[in-house]
Amino acid sequence: MKLYKSLVYRELKLSRKYYVLIGMMLLFLAVSLMLVLILPSAESISTDEEAVLPLDLVSIGIGIIGGFMGVRDGGNYSMDVKTGWARTVYALPVTGKQMACATLMQRLISLSGAAVIIIAYAIAFRAATGLSVFIQLISVFLICAGAGLILDAVYGAVVRMFRDKRQQKKMIVAGNAAVIAIFILIEKVVSLVFKPSVDVTKVLKFVNSPVFAVIAIVFFAASALLYFVAISKSYERREP
Repeated sequence: MKLYKSLVYRELKLSRKYYVLIGMMLLFLAVSLMLVLILPSAESISTDEEAVLPLDLVSIGIGIIGGFMGVRDGGNYSMDVKTGWARTVYALPVTGKQMACATLMQRLISLSGAAVIIIAYAIAFRAATGLSVFIQLISVFLICAGAGLILDAVYGAVVRMFRDKRQQKKMIVAGNAAVIAIFILIEKVVSLVFKPSVDVTKVLKFVNSPVFAVIAIVFFAASALLYFVAISKSYERREP
């Protein structure tokens, strides 16, 4: 247990600035949206389901940011290569599965912090409008977190593969470009799904349904398992 505590603590300490930044971003977005609902001029909005719809859609962004960015490495992968930790760790009496377990635990802890903000926002949204967005926010959060875990595993493997600093910088730029491209893709998909010819209310009703929640849970569980296997394999050659 001490081993896991040490490894998890190291990951959290190195990436604390990144996660604080993401937490502040989520809080800012959540507070900004809630101000729209609690201001005196918003009384008519909070009682009109159609008027709340745009805020309902924007609220999904909290789940997307919290899930996708909550599992990023926070710069740890490139830092490990620069400091030599990526090589030193192979000489430690730690198996690949133990490393994978510790890394996954750290990602789950960071996701828990984002989940607290999202749940608090869902409760406040329900109190202000009488509408529940809990299931849809958590579902979108889990799906984006699962996708983020897969991307993080691939990104980490690629960064550790290149020891040359120039090559590493190129891969970091390519990785960040890929993240931006994914967000653009998400925006395109959302605009396609919520185009005028589509009944947005029905789409949101499905996203806020138990069926979608089950799909999200299964996808996240499968992604977490895939992440564990990928990280474990990346350290496989160290095992006796």
